[in-house]
Amino acid sequence: KINPNFGSQNLTAGHGTFGNIVQLTGHTPRIQFVESDQSNENWYILTDNKNLTFRNDGVGNNPYPITISGNDGTIDFGTNIDCNAGLDVTGQITGTSHIDLPSDARLKLGDNDEFFIVHQSSNGNSIIKEQGSGGLSIQSNGTFINLYDVNNNRYMASFNTGGSCAFRHGAVVRLETSSTGVDVTGSLTITSTLPQINLTDPNNSDWYVAN
Repeated sequence: KINPNFGSQNLTAGHGTFGNIVQLTGHTPRIQFVESDQSNENWYILTDNKNLTFRNDGVGNNPYPITISGNDGTIDFGTNIDCNAGLDVTGQITGTSHIDLPSDARLKLGDNDEFFIVHQSSNGNSIIKEQGSGGLSIQSNGTFINLYDVNNNRYMASFNTGGSCAFRHGAVVRLETSSTGVDVTGSLTITSTLPQINLTDPNNSDWYVAN
């Protein structure tokens, strides 16, 4: 039995069993874990402001606390979590920073990992791949989708919502669609055994130019 009016007390047991409830009452009551040779007395559990906190004050300014909120039950980790056997999460994951994966580690989506994103260490390439039976659809609710050349600070291709599509060679637009057809800037080369250009007039017969 611990006298609650006596202040700080030590309870020593090699192998002890406590029945029912052990209650600690006081200002920020805590349970401290001390090695038998007194070599480590920095780990303890405390409660304060309805929260339950696990701390280690022997590691400098960052005690690596684990805090369980008494208001909503959320758990806050003051450091990284190493899960060698994996991590199963039921529900939504909400983050305030980023997901950091090493090279060759895949971000997988789908019940059978049908879609993944990976950065390959062997060649420095980044892969976006759909390997299921469905297609890969890139969608936007904005005004455009662009493919951008970061090294040269320019667009490679632009797809405007409900409008034109433009394809560039370097900084010059060489092929662009419009409401009336396609505009080609520069030469158009047709390679075939019998190259042919068909000219279609909906009010007259078709014409073609052939070699």
